[in-house]
Amino acid sequence: MSSCVITFIKKGKEIWKGSILQDLVTVGREEYLAATDTHHIARLPLFISHSINSLEYRQFNYDRLMNCNEQLTRWIYKRLINRFIQANHINDYACLYSNIKQSSGLLQQARERDNRIKIISAINELQKNGVILSYEIEERKKGRAVIDVKYTIKATPQFIKEQTAANKRAKDSRTIAHNAGIRLIRKS
Repeated sequence: MSSCVITFIKKGKEIWKGSILQDLVTVGREEYLAATDTHHIARLPLFISHSINSLEYRQFNYDRLMNCNEQLTRWIYKRLINRFIQANHINDYACLYSNIKQSSGLLQQARERDNRIKIISAINELQKNGVILSYEIEERKKGRAVIDVKYTIKATPQFIKEQTAANKRAKDSRTIAHNAGIRLIRKS
């Protein structure tokens, strides 16, 4: 990961670009076996460190993310993790095709119909992976042309349980920090 480059873009303008691990100190296998308390040391980029220090990150099922075959599926899954934080058996999550297309940057088929098929494929993969219980599609038309599509998603009990646990861990972390006298700076 020390050779991976990440770019942070805000409102279409690149505002930061750098390595995920900016500084990396490693130990070889022999050194580790000689002293198992030896550690690797890495320095994260400022905005990642800030998120960790201010507890503005969200824990999730990384194994499930890595089992998603398509990049769009992973993107939708992470969006559900970050936006569907109050997932329960009553609530559902709705999003529009136009928002997915604009935010993800992953829908670049020549025909819009093919892009919509790609989203359905990603939703079906998330359903197969135990994230989405069911979904509904509402096409918004102007005449015969589809101008947008609304996707309404219901979460599986498994995903609901994971989101509830992540909410509790986040709350517990903030409580521990508060009790320790650590002042958390919230972004505005």
